[in-house]
Amino acid sequence: MIQGGRREPVLTRLCRLNQADVDKLPEVRIPPVPIGLERAAGWAWRLIACAIALAGVVASLALIRREELAATPAGEAVPVAA
Repeated sequence: MIQGGRREPVLTRLCRLNQADVDKLPEVRIPPVPIGLERAAGWAWRLIACAIALAGVVASLALIRREELAATPAGEAVPVAA
């Protein structure tokens, strides 16, 4: 479809589709994901989230520890909270 020497945008053409045109579109079939793979992917995301949280806690504790060591003069004992 050409209007005024220019080609009509695809989005404009798709917006004008009616149900009869939609029924003519080819059907896309995507095979289902195996249950084991889906379950493994779910656990992988959980493990990644836990590893990121653990890394954040370790980094925070290391930063706090470094600030405590930098704040105490050399040779002095570091006070331990009870």
